[in-house]
Amino acid sequence: MLPDEVVDVRYKCGWSRNYSNLGALFIFLILSSLFFGRGLVGHFSASYVGIGTDPGAFILFFEWWKYALTHHVNPLFINTVWAPTGYNLTWTASIPLFGILAIPITATFGPVASYNILMLMSPAFAAWAAFLLCRYLCSSFWPALVGGYVFGFSPYILCQLLGHLNLVAVFPIPLIVAVMLLRLDCKIRVPSHIVLLSILLIVQFLCFPEIVATGTIFAVVAFGLAWWIAPQWRRRLQGLILPTFCAYTASALFASPYLYYFFVSGGPTFPDRLSAAGSVRPPNFLIPTTTNLFGTLTLVRKLCRGHLNYEAGAYIALPILLIVLSFARLHWQNWSTRLLLTLLGIVCIASLGPTRHVGGNWSFFMPWSVFSHLPLIAAALPMRFPVYCFLILGIILSLWLSDDLLHKRVRILGACGVVLFTLPNLSASYWATRIDIPAFFAHRLYTHYLSR
Repeated sequence: MLPDEVVDVRYKCGWSRNYSNLGALFIFLILSSLFFGRGLVGHFSASYVGIGTDPGAFILFFEWWKYALTHHVNPLFINTVWAPTGYNLTWTASIPLFGILAIPITATFGPVASYNILMLMSPAFAAWAAFLLCRYLCSSFWPALVGGYVFGFSPYILCQLLGHLNLVAVFPIPLIVAVMLLRLDCKIRVPSHIVLLSILLIVQFLCFPEIVATGTIFAVVAFGLAWWIAPQWRRRLQGLILPTFCAYTASALFASPYLYYFFVSGGPTFPDRLSAAGSVRPPNFLIPTTTNLFGTLTLVRKLCRGHLNYEAGAYIALPILLIVLSFARLHWQNWSTRLLLTLLGIVCIASLGPTRHVGGNWSFFMPWSVFSHLPLIAAALPMRFPVYCFLILGIILSLWLSDDLLHKRVRILGACGVVLFTLPNLSASYWATRIDIPAFFAHRLYTHYLSR
């Protein structure tokens, strides 16, 4: 083949890959809309995705960021609630990135529409980011698509969709891993690594700083495991340290105004044993909540009554468990397999919290107790750690589905089983709640009783 023909083939392959990548994003957006947005049809600004009171806080934040930036007031300190003292928003999930980007939508259609749009887009973008990572690792479209689905539509995402936009906005996590791998494989240069990692850290920080903190801890653990398991890679791993430090420093400088209010102004006092109360219970790994289709079965609901933490989306479906076992049996000799499985076990154990109580009479300390007293980390809830579990599971699944050692029918059957057992609750009304504004406010009756 002539040189010009080689360039032409590479050019066409690049465009084909880009189109298929965009096609994956379109698929995930359609799935998110069908799963979670059907209950909003016809009243997109009169209903919201989720249940309870937490969505109202995020709807307020969308309105607040529009108000603060158009009225030139300090956006990090809100004075329209908890009057007259106000409140330091750096100690809340104020979603500054989404609040700022959605200002045109908020100004045109209102904060409820902004909240709904971002809530529906977040699972799709999380799945797409994981798809890009998985496709880099397995080089196959359909296995990567299933791997992205396992992350973006995981039980963790489903549980957080009930009201925590900040915890659904996890799309930078797979991209951060991808950037680290690209540098490890010498596919990008050091300056590009620093710039890309800095941007992704800032984006994740502006979605929810806690994810940056906990993600950094597990990244350090993964680095240490790789250093121990793969001594032949230590030179390349060492080359990641300085550029990563520079990226963290650059992102910290960018976020310095936020960090100033965060550390200097002081924060709320968190309840004792917060981490223990917000931890995954062992049955959570085996029994789905009602956010999953299988969790709506009468038998499952009776089985899990009183035994689950319903905000802990840690359910690992049986087909996924079987695939993990098969993957371990086939590729245990590879250091990357041992790294993935060991890290998966560590994250699962950490999600159980700092202490475990047995029989109500005695308790024992868990490994996470080592980190539970660190600043900021003390307020982190271990029930949120399964987000890292499902990213690892998505990677394992994509690698297993692209493994030529397995018969194609076995892989297809495995993919179908994973999708079936992880389907979300298919009730449209489950994911949508109508806004109930008291007549005192809806009909402006307050103007007769409250002075300006």
